[in-house]
Amino acid sequence: MQQRRLKKINPFPGYIRIQEPNKEELARLVSLAKGEGRSLRDFAAACGVSTSTLSRIINVKSDSNTPNSDNLIAAIGRNIDPESGVTLEMLLKAHGIAPVLMADADSGSVGTSVIIPEQGSVDAMRKLDDAVITANRSNQRNFSMMETICREVLQNELAYRGYNFEINLRKNIVYKSQKLRYVADFVFETNAVEHNGMKMWAFDVHAGNLRPVLHKLSWIFGMSYLESLRERQMKFSLVVTDEREFLDVKERFSDVMIPDVISIILIDINNRKVVDEFVIPTHGNTDSIFKEEV
Repeated sequence: MQQRRLKKINPFPGYIRIQEPNKEELARLVSLAKGEGRSLRDFAAACGVSTSTLSRIINVKSDSNTPNSDNLIAAIGRNIDPESGVTLEMLLKAHGIAPVLMADADSGSVGTSVIIPEQGSVDAMRKLDDAVITANRSNQRNFSMMETICREVLQNELAYRGYNFEINLRKNIVYKSQKLRYVADFVFETNAVEHNGMKMWAFDVHAGNLRPVLHKLSWIFGMSYLESLRERQMKFSLVVTDEREFLDVKERFSDVMIPDVISIILIDINNRKVVDEFVIPTHGNTDSIFKEEV
């Protein structure tokens, strides 16, 4: 019998990866989801995959470096034995992903409203608010979406690691004089930067198609020269989604020493997670919270 190929779509568009999959727990759940009265072959056929695919999951033989695909988990979830006691939410938790619930960024307390629940319904997932994503200019739509996703990822990374934070877009003016002004995309008031001696963490999402990343960094350095970020107890991070840009900055600035706490953060937009953070060498603690074990 010819197996049906799983469609290459994202079945959980409102979810992000918050941790590595628990393969032992996933193996247990998939084994239970098969049900006592159904063979593994019949279960695999119902899911549209080969028997060996499910066998690898149940026997914890999957590639340790590559999570099972979301489409595979969705197919298993659609064919759970009703009497097994297994739910889709249980599978998703073992798979290492959770839904993102966004609050209004202008509310001033998004940090208290971002939730990564233990359980939840796929039907209850909230899509990104079009009112936030859509700027007045149609040619900025893609960048607005990227900025929103990056903020969403960072909020959930902080929340998952147990940090407190608040965001208010009315407080995102990092530097202002009579003739000059630098506005960050968003600023968190958070205890995640206490180890740097800071109270606030400002972020600027880089749109590579508009200007080179080094050009954007020069703006940040210039702004910090005019008014010390350290004196304002503020850390500043440039967020990028291009690994080549990230590695280039890391190589160029690895041997310098600057007075303020400035970093570059690489985010994987497709999997919605922070990949790495490079803190430009400075005086004091330059460890990244994203390197901590969670």
